[in-house]
Amino acid sequence: MESGPCKEVIIGEKDLDLLSFPIPIWTPEKDAGPYLTPLWVTKDPETGARDIGIRRCQVKGRNKTGILFGAPDRYGAVHHARWKELGKPMPAAIFMGVDPVIYLTGPSRFGIDELAVAGGIREKPVELVRCETCDLEVPANAEIVVEGEVSTDYVEPEGPFGEFTGFMAGGRECPVFTAKCITHRKDPILLGLISQFPPSESSMIKRNLLEAALFKHLTADLHIPGITDIHALEAGGCTAILWMSIKKMHAGHVDQLVFGVMGYFGMSYYKWIVVTDEDVDIRDPFMRDWVLSWLVRPEKDMRIIPNTAAIELDPSAMPPTEIFREPMGAKVIIDATKKWEYPAISLPPRESLEQVIKNWNRYELPPLRDVRIPKGA
Repeated sequence: MESGPCKEVIIGEKDLDLLSFPIPIWTPEKDAGPYLTPLWVTKDPETGARDIGIRRCQVKGRNKTGILFGAPDRYGAVHHARWKELGKPMPAAIFMGVDPVIYLTGPSRFGIDELAVAGGIREKPVELVRCETCDLEVPANAEIVVEGEVSTDYVEPEGPFGEFTGFMAGGRECPVFTAKCITHRKDPILLGLISQFPPSESSMIKRNLLEAALFKHLTADLHIPGITDIHALEAGGCTAILWMSIKKMHAGHVDQLVFGVMGYFGMSYYKWIVVTDEDVDIRDPFMRDWVLSWLVRPEKDMRIIPNTAAIELDPSAMPPTEIFREPMGAKVIIDATKKWEYPAISLPPRESLEQVIKNWNRYELPPLRDVRIPKGA
């Protein structure tokens, strides 16, 4: 499209003022200042491949913000490194107030254009318009768009900010985004995402499409058989703890699955990866605890990969008083599958349990709550 609702008002570099918008302080008395939580768009300078990501955006002045890319293997950070190699600032744009589907696809890792994925989910393409000052495209129906460039030769302190880990994160030395143009709808709505202590929007927004994309990668791309479910836990921001269930078919099957995960996301995802049997409901917290209690021998079934990338913003990676460097951590792989034929589940047959549930109202007992019948009963 040549134009769209996001260009109803166009403000040039000399007149723009980010502070004219009602930008919130999300964690009062703790955040470094007001923050936008927008979608960012950047491009690889060589291939032109686009990346959409949700990244925190500390507003530092009328035309200046910080940007925290996350781990260096994220696409936005990779783009920034390539622009730095060219000795040029990186063109970038942020946008807010778009179709919620785009907020779901933005933080997910697909290896393809997130806007194309959003269009597929919507069953209708996302209409785009070209930015006024750089060769980037943004959704035409966005409420607010800020165009500019990210420094590649200059950093300054950014943060702290209340993060999805449940802790304050930052500050550290980060690049600076300089705004060159603002376009927006008339009477725009400034939309933000709640981060801070989980559960929150930022701790769960990536889960569904992350799980689906990983399932597709493992089954359709890597052709790993037997996978029945994948579940990323919100307490870990959907990036710290991953559970998977499989029908184990051969020696090394668990390893094949785990290393497929790490190859897809990079080493900065998932501190804990647990694989269990196909008859376990890994979305049930009680069953996860039960599995760890009785299907795992720690000295045999747990392995640690030491001295590798930590999850970005993991406060256990280094003390907050240390000068920031790339954080190091470890991965714990837990094989929680049965290694031999276990005894029968200590419950009556499933048919008997289901009959009791069906007739419960006849017994004049308190209502049943949180009923779970293990698959193996």
